[in-house]
Amino acid sequence: MKNKAKKAARKSFRVPAWAWAVGALAVMGVVPWLLLSPGTERSTAPSGSSLGPVQWTPLVSQQHGFRISLPAPARNQTPPVDIAREIDSTWAAAYQGGTVVLKVARCPEKLCTQVPDTILESASKSAREELGGTLLSEKRVEVPCPHGTCPGLEFQVTSSQGWRVSGWLVATHTRVFQLLSTQQSGTDEHFRKMVESFTFL
Repeated sequence: MKNKAKKAARKSFRVPAWAWAVGALAVMGVVPWLLLSPGTERSTAPSGSSLGPVQWTPLVSQQHGFRISLPAPARNQTPPVDIAREIDSTWAAAYQGGTVVLKVARCPEKLCTQVPDTILESASKSAREELGGTLLSEKRVEVPCPHGTCPGLEFQVTSSQGWRVSGWLVATHTRVFQLLSTQQSGTDEHFRKMVESFTFL
Protein backbone atom coordinates (compact mmCIF):
# COMPACT_ATOMS: atom_id res chain seq x y z
CA MET A 1 0.00 0.00 0.00
CA LYS A 2 2.80 2.39 0.90
CA ASN A 3 4.57 1.75 -2.40
CA LYS A 4 1.38 2.45 -4.33
CA ALA A 5 0.91 5.69 -2.40
CA LYS A 6 4.47 6.79 -3.20
CA LYS A 7 3.99 6.04 -6.90
CA ALA A 8 0.74 7.98 -6.92
CA ALA A 9 2.44 10.94 -5.25
CA ARG A 10 5.24 10.94 -7.80
CA LYS A 11 2.72 10.90 -10.64
CA SER A 12 0.78 13.79 -9.12
CA PHE A 13 3.93 15.97 -9.08
CA ARG A 14 5.03 15.14 -12.61
CA VAL A 15 5.94 18.28 -14.55
CA PRO A 16 3.71 18.70 -17.62
CA ALA A 17 5.32 18.67 -21.05
CA TRP A 18 4.42 22.28 -21.81
CA ALA A 19 6.32 23.47 -18.74
CA TRP A 20 9.50 21.79 -19.94
CA ALA A 21 8.99 23.36 -23.35
CA VAL A 22 8.74 26.86 -21.93
CA GLY A 23 11.76 26.42 -19.70
CA ALA A 24 13.97 24.79 -22.30
CA LEU A 25 13.36 27.13 -25.23
CA ALA A 26 12.23 30.46 -23.81
CA VAL A 27 15.87 31.57 -23.88
CA MET A 28 15.76 31.36 -27.69
CA GLY A 29 13.80 34.55 -27.80
CA VAL A 30 16.20 36.42 -25.53
CA VAL A 31 19.70 35.53 -26.69
CA PRO A 32 19.41 36.80 -30.30
CA TRP A 33 18.16 40.18 -29.18
CA LEU A 34 21.51 40.82 -27.53
CA LEU A 35 22.80 41.14 -31.09
CA LEU A 36 20.10 43.66 -31.98
CA SER A 37 20.95 46.12 -29.24
CA PRO A 38 22.55 49.52 -30.04
CA GLY A 39 25.94 49.04 -31.67
CA THR A 40 25.01 45.74 -33.26
CA GLU A 41 25.50 47.04 -36.77
CA ARG A 42 29.07 48.00 -35.95
CA SER A 43 29.84 44.70 -34.26
CA THR A 44 28.52 42.54 -37.11
CA ALA A 45 30.27 44.50 -39.83
CA PRO A 46 33.79 43.31 -40.79
CA SER A 47 36.54 45.08 -38.88
CA GLY A 48 37.59 48.37 -40.44
CA SER A 49 34.64 48.55 -42.84
CA SER A 50 31.36 50.40 -42.91
CA LEU A 51 28.00 48.86 -43.63
CA GLY A 52 27.22 48.43 -47.28
CA PRO A 53 24.02 48.32 -49.30
CA VAL A 54 21.88 45.22 -49.62
CA GLN A 55 23.86 42.32 -51.04
CA TRP A 56 21.82 39.14 -51.17
CA THR A 57 24.05 36.27 -50.06
CA PRO A 58 23.17 32.59 -49.57
CA LEU A 59 23.71 30.93 -46.21
CA VAL A 60 23.81 27.13 -46.28
CA SER A 61 24.14 24.89 -43.22
CA GLN A 62 24.71 21.21 -43.85
CA GLN A 63 24.73 20.65 -40.08
CA HIS A 64 21.19 21.93 -39.63
CA GLY A 65 19.98 21.15 -43.14
CA PHE A 66 18.76 24.48 -44.51
CA ARG A 67 19.43 27.20 -47.06
CA ILE A 68 18.42 30.87 -46.93
CA SER A 69 19.30 34.15 -48.67
CA LEU A 70 20.25 37.08 -46.43
CA PRO A 71 20.58 40.77 -47.42
CA ALA A 72 24.25 40.78 -46.33
CA PRO A 73 27.02 38.24 -45.71
CA ALA A 74 26.42 36.50 -42.37
CA ARG A 75 28.94 36.07 -39.57
CA ASN A 76 28.82 33.04 -37.32
CA GLN A 77 28.10 34.30 -33.79
CA THR A 78 27.81 30.87 -32.18
CA PRO A 79 29.60 30.73 -28.78
CA PRO A 80 32.51 28.22 -28.69
CA VAL A 81 30.74 26.10 -26.08
CA ASP A 82 27.74 25.64 -28.41
CA ILE A 83 30.01 24.85 -31.36
CA ALA A 84 31.67 22.09 -29.34
CA ARG A 85 28.35 20.65 -28.21
CA GLU A 86 26.73 21.06 -31.65
CA ILE A 87 23.51 22.21 -30.02
CA ASP A 88 22.84 25.78 -31.13
CA SER A 89 24.04 27.93 -34.00
CA THR A 90 23.65 31.68 -34.46
CA TRP A 91 24.40 33.91 -37.44
CA ALA A 92 24.13 37.69 -37.73
CA ALA A 93 24.24 40.04 -40.71
CA ALA A 94 24.00 43.82 -40.94
CA TYR A 95 23.48 46.22 -43.84
CA GLN A 96 22.52 49.85 -44.30
CA GLY A 97 19.15 50.15 -42.57
CA GLY A 98 18.80 46.75 -41.03
CA THR A 99 20.08 43.78 -39.03
CA VAL A 100 19.33 40.07 -39.30
CA VAL A 101 19.81 37.27 -36.78
CA LEU A 102 19.20 33.59 -37.50
CA LYS A 103 19.31 31.07 -34.66
CA VAL A 104 18.88 27.31 -34.70
CA ALA A 105 18.40 25.34 -31.47
CA ARG A 106 18.15 21.62 -30.90
CA CYS A 107 14.79 20.57 -29.53
CA PRO A 108 13.94 17.29 -27.76
CA GLU A 109 11.86 15.32 -30.25
CA LYS A 110 9.18 14.57 -27.67
CA LEU A 111 8.62 18.29 -27.09
CA CYS A 112 8.77 19.40 -30.70
CA THR A 113 6.32 16.72 -31.82
CA GLN A 114 3.89 16.92 -28.89
CA VAL A 115 3.79 20.63 -27.99
CA PRO A 116 5.26 22.59 -30.94
CA ASP A 117 2.74 25.43 -30.59
CA THR A 118 3.73 25.99 -26.96
CA ILE A 119 7.41 26.09 -27.93
CA LEU A 120 6.78 28.65 -30.67
CA GLU A 121 4.60 30.82 -28.46
CA SER A 122 7.19 30.75 -25.66
CA ALA A 123 10.04 31.83 -27.98
CA SER A 124 7.91 34.55 -29.56
CA LYS A 125 6.78 35.90 -26.20
CA SER A 126 10.33 36.00 -24.84
CA ALA A 127 11.53 37.94 -27.88
CA ARG A 128 8.72 40.49 -27.61
CA GLU A 129 9.29 40.98 -23.90
CA GLU A 130 13.00 41.51 -24.47
CA LEU A 131 12.20 44.23 -27.00
CA GLY A 132 9.77 46.00 -24.72
CA GLY A 133 7.87 47.17 -27.77
CA THR A 134 4.36 46.94 -29.19
CA LEU A 135 2.96 43.90 -30.97
CA LEU A 136 1.70 44.82 -34.43
CA SER A 137 0.66 41.42 -35.76
CA GLU A 138 1.03 37.69 -35.21
CA LYS A 139 -0.08 34.73 -37.29
CA ARG A 140 0.36 30.99 -37.62
CA VAL A 141 2.10 29.63 -40.71
CA GLU A 142 2.84 26.21 -42.18
CA VAL A 143 6.30 25.58 -43.60
CA PRO A 144 7.27 22.76 -45.99
CA CYS A 145 9.80 20.56 -44.18
CA PRO A 146 11.25 17.03 -44.27
CA HIS A 147 8.23 15.83 -42.29
CA GLY A 148 5.69 17.28 -44.75
CA THR A 149 4.67 20.57 -43.14
CA CYS A 150 5.92 22.01 -39.86
CA PRO A 151 4.18 24.59 -37.64
CA GLY A 152 5.50 28.14 -37.68
CA LEU A 153 4.76 31.57 -36.29
CA GLU A 154 5.31 35.07 -37.65
CA PHE A 155 5.11 38.32 -35.70
CA GLN A 156 5.91 42.00 -36.08
CA VAL A 157 6.63 44.48 -33.32
CA THR A 158 7.99 47.98 -32.88
CA SER A 159 10.89 48.14 -30.45
CA SER A 160 11.31 50.72 -27.71
CA GLN A 161 14.02 52.30 -29.92
CA GLY A 162 11.51 52.77 -32.74
CA TRP A 163 12.75 49.94 -34.95
CA ARG A 164 10.34 47.67 -36.77
CA VAL A 165 11.13 44.03 -35.97
CA SER A 166 9.84 41.00 -37.85
CA GLY A 167 10.16 37.47 -36.48
CA TRP A 168 9.69 34.05 -38.05
CA LEU A 169 9.88 30.74 -36.20
CA VAL A 170 9.40 27.13 -37.28
CA ALA A 171 9.61 23.91 -35.28
CA THR A 172 10.69 20.64 -36.89
CA HIS A 173 10.84 17.35 -35.01
CA THR A 174 14.31 18.08 -33.65
CA ARG A 175 15.06 21.81 -34.11
CA VAL A 176 13.58 25.26 -33.73
CA PHE A 177 14.56 27.89 -36.31
CA GLN A 178 14.23 31.57 -35.49
CA LEU A 179 14.74 34.44 -37.93
CA LEU A 180 14.72 38.00 -36.57
CA SER A 181 14.98 41.08 -38.75
CA THR A 182 15.09 44.77 -37.88
CA GLN A 183 14.60 47.55 -40.38
CA GLN A 184 14.29 51.30 -40.05
CA SER A 185 11.83 51.60 -42.91
CA GLY A 186 8.16 50.73 -42.62
CA THR A 187 8.35 47.95 -45.18
CA ASP A 188 9.10 44.29 -44.54
CA GLU A 189 10.22 43.60 -48.12
CA HIS A 190 13.61 42.19 -47.09
CA PHE A 191 12.06 40.06 -44.38
CA ARG A 192 9.56 38.56 -46.79
CA LYS A 193 12.29 37.74 -49.28
CA MET A 194 14.31 35.97 -46.59
CA VAL A 195 11.35 33.90 -45.41
CA GLU A 196 10.42 32.93 -48.96
CA SER A 197 14.01 31.88 -49.70
CA PHE A 198 14.25 29.53 -46.70
CA THR A 199 14.29 25.86 -47.71
CA PHE A 200 15.29 22.60 -46.07
CA LEU A 201 17.98 20.56 -47.78
